[in-house]
Amino acid sequence: MKTISIITGIVLLLFLKCSKVDEIHSEIRQFDYEVSVNEVFTINLVANPTTGYSWQWVNKQTVTTVDSIDFSYIVEHPGLIGGGGKEIWKFLGVKRGIDTLNFKYCRPWDQNSTVESKKIVIKVK
Repeated sequence: MKTISIITGIVLLLFLKCSKVDEIHSEIRQFDYEVSVNEVFTINLVANPTTGYSWQWVNKQTVTTVDSIDFSYIVEHPGLIGGGGKEIWKFLGVKRGIDTLNFKYCRPWDQNSTVESKKIVIKVK
C-alpha cells in the first residue's frame, strides 16, 4: 500500500511540475513575425499553380492587425515547364496586437482538396 501511495505522489508531483512548465512556456510567446505598425513584411510559400493548387488565406475576415497589400508568384526555374516556385504575400502591420494567419494549400474551387495548412503568428507592436 505504501508503494502505491509513493507512486501516486510522484506522479502527482510530476503532473504539477509539467503544468507549471506549460504555464511558463505559454507566457514566452514565439512569433513567426514581429513587426511595427506601418511596417511591410513578406511571407513566402512554396507553391506550384500548374497543379491547380494555390495558397488561400482562410481567416482574413477575422484578422485585424495586418492587411494584405500585394501578392505575386515567382517561378523557381523559368525555363522548366510545370516547375514550381513561391507565392509572395506582402502584408502591412496596421494595428497593435497578435494574430494568427491561417493558410491552406488547395484547389480554390474544391474546398475539400487541402493538402497542407500553415499557421503564421504575427505580433504587431
